[in-house]
Amino acid sequence: MTKRKIILTFFLTSFLILVAPTNVHASKYLSGNSYAKEAKAHIVAKKTVKVYKMTTGKYEAANHAHYYGTIKRGTALYRSAYLMSTGGFIVKSRKYYHNSRTFFIVPQMSSNWYTKYSPNFVIWNKSMKSLNVKRRVLKSWIYSKPGGKRAHYLKNYPHTTWIATRHEKIENGAIYYYIHSKYGTAKGWVWRGNVKLV
Repeated sequence: MTKRKIILTFFLTSFLILVAPTNVHASKYLSGNSYAKEAKAHIVAKKTVKVYKMTTGKYEAANHAHYYGTIKRGTALYRSAYLMSTGGFIVKSRKYYHNSRTFFIVPQMSSNWYTKYSPNFVIWNKSMKSLNVKRRVLKSWIYSKPGGKRAHYLKNYPHTTWIATRHEKIENGAIYYYIHSKYGTAKGWVWRGNVKLV
């Protein structure tokens, strides 16, 4: 064996000795990324629930939960298709991120807290001080509900003053007014950007 080969072997052996313990240590922990891969179902929270940040251990029983806060009604995110042995539904979103050592769960006791994602999911629906409005956009519709059936074409009501009595915010961020004509013969929901105050 030449002197050059001996030196090369020495350096390679030294490198493996230095690096190997770090890799062995890292591989002892479960992967937060693997857990998060289970969260594939796109959902919206129907009510406010607690969420916990999990730090992985060397085995599942050693995973540690830290209270992180709450997921509010109307929050869109992804969840696991079934309750996990970790004690709840695994969830993920931009806010509830994951990495090699962390992931998030909603505890098992929080039942019936989600529904299938819809951009028309109602976040809030409130009464409001009555407003008089007229159409702003000619080719727009009044709907039975946001995302529902078309009820009235505003083009057919060029001079009608509508009365708005409720407003509603949906998942995609749009706010709708519930409006009706003076005598209530025509009514429904209209995106507020399609009407103007009079």
